Amino acid sequence: SALARGARELGEPRYRAAAGRLRDYLVGSLWDGSRLSRARQDGRELGAAALEDYAYVARGLADWAESGGDSDDRQLAKTIARAGWRRFYRAGVWQPSGELLIPALAGEAALVDGPMPSPSAVLIAQSLRLAAGQQDQDLLKQARDALDRGAAAAAERPFWNITLVGELARQGADQGK
Repeated sequence: SALARGARELGEPRYRAAAGRLRDYLVGSLWDGSRLSRARQDGRELGAAALEDYAYVARGLADWAESGGDSDDRQLAKTIARAGWRRFYRAGVWQPSGELLIPALAGEAALVDGPMPSPSAVLIAQSLRLAAGQQDQDLLKQARDALDRGAAAAAERPFWNITLVGELARQGADQGK
């Protein structure tokens, strides 16, 4: 996302070239057509991707598409976002990874922000944008429902859910609330 924005906003060819190389690596090495790997070496997977990987890659590909990348990248961003929803959103709650240390944990309606933005909030926000741009009513409904479920957590602990608070404000502004 940062490289795509740098290329778009600064018109810097170095950023465009670096963003293109990163896009090619993500798509060519870490995405197998149905799931992401966290890392690969010598053709083998070094770790399964977590929710944050799906959220940030989907956002980065969508940003790349907006800054003049291949138009197929927007569709691929949506495909990766959908894969993230299937893997990490169950029964209205988020699981940060596919393999939980304590499987009995129920999950959370909203994952908190840390050094990086909340992956659940990023995936919700990106899904809302991708779904609206491509008239995907199923993804739009799923993302709005998750946003509504996370609203209580955001209201209760806004500092820890600032990315979600921002998306709630953006959606409210878009709907005239």
